[in-house]
Order: sequence, then C-alpha cells, then structure tokens
Amino acid sequence: MSDYTPSKNILLIGSTSSLGKDLKFVFEKSGHKVLSPSSKELDITSLESVVSYFSNIGVTLHRVINLARYSKYSAEDFDSLMVQGVSYICSWCKQMGVVYGHLSSDQVFSGNHLGRYLEQSSTDPITRFGGVSAQAESLISSIFEDSGRFFIFRVSWLFSENPCCDNQTDLIVSLKDYAQGKSSITVPSNVYGNPTNTKIAAMEIEKVLHTFETNQYGIYHIIPFDFCSLYDFSVKLFGDSIEILPYEANSVTDFQPIENTFNNSTLNPTRVPGNNVKYGSLNCLSWKTHLKCFLENSLDAIPDVDLIPCDVPLVEGGLDLNSILADLKNFSGESFQIFWGNHTLRCPH
Repeated sequence: MSDYTPSKNILLIGSTSSLGKDLKFVFEKSGHKVLSPSSKELDITSLESVVSYFSNIGVTLHRVINLARYSKYSAEDFDSLMVQGVSYICSWCKQMGVVYGHLSSDQVFSGNHLGRYLEQSSTDPITRFGGVSAQAESLISSIFEDSGRFFIFRVSWLFSENPCCDNQTDLIVSLKDYAQGKSSITVPSNVYGNPTNTKIAAMEIEKVLHTFETNQYGIYHIIPFDFCSLYDFSVKLFGDSIEILPYEANSVTDFQPIENTFNNSTLNPTRVPGNNVKYGSLNCLSWKTHLKCFLENSLDAIPDVDLIPCDVPLVEGGLDLNSILADLKNFSGESFQIFWGNHTLRCPH
C-alpha cells in the first residue's frame, strides 16, 4: 500500500539551517504545510516543552523531520539534544502513528573500512559527534522496532548556496574562509568524502518521504553516487583563482580549518529512489554536478535522463555509472537494481 498523499502537515525541526531552509522550500513547493517552530517554541531537549507544544499544535501531523545539529551547542548540550531530544520526539511520534525523519551523518563510521559504507554497514564512530549520532540512530531503531515508521538520512560534506546559522559546518564557506587573502593553500589529498549540495539533498529527502512505499522505511544515504578528496574538490571549486597544493594528512583531524571533522567514511547510496525522468535518481548524480549547480546557482546542470539500457555505459560527471555498479556488486556480494527515471539498471551477482 502506498504511503503517499498529495498534501501533508510536516513539523520541521531545525528549519533555520541551510538544509532546513531548502527542505522547507521544497516541501511547500510540493503543496505540503510546514510548521517550523523556533527552539524557544519547541525545545526538544525538554519533555515539558515537547508535551506542551504537541498538546497545543492544533493540526494532525503526518511527518516530523528533525534536522537539529550540533553547531550551536556545547558538548553537554549536544548530548542532551541528540539523545533526550530524539527520545522525546520519537516516543511521541510512535504513540501518535506519525512518521519520523532524522538527519544523521557519515561520522557514524570510522573511515577505517576498506571500501565504501552501505546503509546496513555496522557503525564504528571515532568522534564524539559520530558516537552520539550513532547512539541516536540506535535509539530510533529501538523505539520504532515494531512499526519501523522512521527514516534516517545520512549526509556527508554539505554545502549551500545560501549558508545560514550553521555556516561554520558548510564545506565551501569553510574552504573560502581558509583561502581568503591567500595566493595558495594546502589541502589534504588523502581525506575523502561525498560533497553534497543542500538544495539537491532537500529534493531527494522530499522524494523519499512522500513517494515511497511503506516497506521502504529505514536508512538512506543522501549523497552523490561518487566521492572525491578534499584536494580534488578544492581544485574544482577555486579553479585558477588560487593555487591549491596537495599534502597527505597524518590524520583526518590535521586539517583544522574545517570545523566539522572529516573521517574518510565515504558512503554508497544503494537505496536510490526514482519516479520521473528529469529528476529520476538524484543520488545518481556526481559530486561535480552538485558543485556545478552551486557555482551556476541553478539546477539546470542536472542532466535529462531517458532510457538507459543496461549494456550501455552511462557517463555522468565523467564517471561510468555501470562501472560503479559493478564495483558495488563486488563489494556487497549481492544482486541489486537501481532505478533511474522510469527505467532500471540491474546488476546481477
């Protein structure tokens, strides 16, 4: 049975973040009503505040999306926000039968694994943020063990055309601040991630939330299908405007200009949605397309896709998607299929 209805009432927590603003825009453009309370109106770390807000909300909610991140909070507040807050909100959602969506991170992984992380890979965080994020994921899975009515959206290196209050965690803002006033900068060539445009990520999250079947709840990696080093991304971002010098970092915390610690935990988006031609499978876009959309301040860089026979290589952003699918098959050891537009790419084991 489909879980889709034309219009839903959505509570969006963390709507002032870059991703939150893009997601609010996408939701409203799709005809959904969005409630976006401030932290004063709804303090999710306070059970009293949560009970009071939901008791007086005045509408029937269909989705609660929690984008609350750590950038504005101390370490102690962050633990409370991620653990107590998730517990309060999820318990209410379960009681009322409301679908819960949660923003998580690639930092639930250590980056020490040979190969890319799948949605079902075991978490092994090495940072405080990663540890609490993994704890939150485990708590969500436990609370919704019976119904399974939750989505966890893991993201990687986010960047936005309009960075907001969380700009200290914005990849491009951090790099530009680092480069300001310099003729050259040194950037690690051995630190890898999935650079992600928040506008495209918002479109992907909206699609997952409102077009998928009820048996497709769970964890999704909202990222490009490929990854790159921080050096490669910097070269593409700055072009010839500044000299980019590569170096090999001794550890992922060596590069201090980026506040959001990197940990080399590159993700694989194996649960790729697709339901139209133009934006059939946004997770099948290259990070280069994500960056191009940012640089051109337009989504026109997203290629049109129609029929893709399985025996014809698909090249997007200079990469052969069929080769990536073959690598994924070898990595996962399983047969699978990925949808692009109205068509399916199959990779038998």
